This record gives sequence, C-alpha cells and structure tokens, in this order.
Amino acid sequence: MRQFDLVVFDLGGTTIEDRGDVSKAFTAALKSHRIDVTDSELLGCRGRSKLDTVRFLVEKKSWGDTASSRRTVGRIYEAFREELKNRFQENGVSPIPDAEKVFSWLKGRKIKTAMTTGFDRHIADFILKKLSWQKNVFDATVCGSEVSQGRPAPFMIFRAMEACRTIDVHRVIKVGDTPVDIQAGTNAGVHTVAVLTGPHDENSLRKEKPAHIIPSIAELPDVLKGEGFL
Repeated sequence: MRQFDLVVFDLGGTTIEDRGDVSKAFTAALKSHRIDVTDSELLGCRGRSKLDTVRFLVEKKSWGDTASSRRTVGRIYEAFREELKNRFQENGVSPIPDAEKVFSWLKGRKIKTAMTTGFDRHIADFILKKLSWQKNVFDATVCGSEVSQGRPAPFMIFRAMEACRTIDVHRVIKVGDTPVDIQAGTNAGVHTVAVLTGPHDENSLRKEKPAHIIPSIAELPDVLKGEGFL
C-alpha cells in the first residue's frame, strides 16, 4: 500500500470557491490603465503568480520591458490587490464544501497539509483570516512571491516539503484546479490530483496527465483509500 506524508493544496478554485472575483479584479485593474484582456487570456494565466500575470499581460500588450512599463506593472498590481480585497470583503470567501473535513481527515491519519498559492503573502493572509484558517489548518503555507519562480516551477512544492520536513517526493500529493498546478506537481516529481472546482474543464486538465481527476477535494479521501494508496 502506498503511503503519503504530505498533501499540498492550491488555494483559489481548489480549497476556496472560485466566484470569478480574481478575474474581475484583474480586468478592472488592467482596464483602469487602458489595457483590455479577454477571458481566454486570463484563463491561460490561472494558477500562476498574480504579479507575473500582470507583468505578462502588460508586456503582451506591447508596453515593452522599460522603466515605464515596470512602473505600470506595479501600479496595476496594487490596483488588482485593492480591487480583489474589496470584492472579497463584499462577497465573502467560502471554502469548497467539505474542505475542512478533508483537512481534519488527513491530520487524523498523520498526513501533513500545506497550501501553495499564486497570491502574495498579503492577499493570502487576508483570505486565510477571512476563513479563520490562519492557525492549525495547514502545516505550511507558501506564496508565489516567496520563491524565485512560481508555477509551473516546482519550487513552492519544494518549499512546502522543506517546511513540513518531508524529503521523499514520492510520498507527496499535489492537488490543484489548473494545468499549471499539475505541471508544477509533475516538475516536482510528486503524485498529482486535479479537481474540477476551478475554471478549467476536464479535457484541459487531462492533457497534463494527472494521476486522478475528481469533482472536488471532498473526494480526495476516497482516492487515498483506493487500492494501492492508503
């Protein structure tokens, strides 16, 4: 029977509900600087560092890598953060149904949990506070701004493993709702599970060849209890 020591969860769309607030905050922040983006362009950036997303979209719109464009990126990113916080304040933040039960189920079996996210620490802590998840929920939390390169690089997963004193990638599971989540898990050499509670459909996730695709993290215990897992 295969044993696991750590499960690394994504945040938005995997452990908290995706109500479109992130995309709308991006659209509003970019539009305030006369940059229009399509839903398809935003979808392709989902799961990545939010600052990297702003930088990518500004450069794509032909601003170029100049001092002026770098200042523009900084202003747009700050506008995005404020817009997103306001939306979360107004609309609230909700966990995926049964998410907390899954975390408790894992802890009851001595399996550690970590959260990785493309949000920076300021936004991540804001979300965790809204959910009352600051303490005793995850054994480690890692943000895209805390590593040299965000997804699809594996570094957030490795940082979570380090924080949880987990040394064997074969005993780690990465759970996420975007292709880059699964790519990061593959690049780290860990077991990958895709969930369908985010913006991507099953076909786009299946292309990344996760070990499992499940409706939501609520089904994760069934996966782990399946033959050859736990």
